[in-house]
Amino acid sequence: MKAFGSFIKIEGIEFRTEAYIQWGEEKDTIGGILLYNPGNAYLSDAERQQKFLHSEKEIVFGELLVSHNDPIQTIGQIMEECFSNLSGRLHIYNLLNKKGSNRKDAFTWYQENKHTPAFQGYLFSPIPKDLPWIWGAWTKDNHLTKPLLYALKERGGLPNIPLIGVFEGNIDPIWGARTKAAYPPYIASEEDYAKYLFWLRRSFRNHGISK
Repeated sequence: MKAFGSFIKIEGIEFRTEAYIQWGEEKDTIGGILLYNPGNAYLSDAERQQKFLHSEKEIVFGELLVSHNDPIQTIGQIMEECFSNLSGRLHIYNLLNKKGSNRKDAFTWYQENKHTPAFQGYLFSPIPKDLPWIWGAWTKDNHLTKPLLYALKERGGLPNIPLIGVFEGNIDPIWGARTKAAYPPYIASEEDYAKYLFWLRRSFRNHGISK
């Protein structure tokens, strides 16, 4: 398993505009996962990372640095528990492309800058309408996610894409879908992890997806 991503810096603000986890050599799309924001994502190549840090309006692509406790590592592990013989790409999408480990700070920045002309076209990345499925994992902090989910809805939402991994109930009357999604990296205990994995597998099976 490896992960790759594209980054760009606009007026000193860092965005990750594309990312995917790769199994094997195939380029076929396995599915997608929708997270909150990229967190502190870095390129594994130090020279390329420095190039990005000193760039402006230049897209820099490369392999991502994935540590043992990195969210991408956790997501990859869960995928390997849900599917056998993985081959292809799990594409990673975010409700907000701005980097940063503190979701509250990222949301505050978004509220203050969402209409800034320089950032238009970088705040979000389009989600293909033909994705086989998308795993919702954007956290349970609804006060931080709802405005961004509404923004996604205004951009066309996720029509006809099976939505995996959202809790039953808690239906949002405006969004029109169950919107309370767990964030796997924050599942602290082994017991909670086992419960989440059981529930997620069931969610995949209910959509006829899990192998």
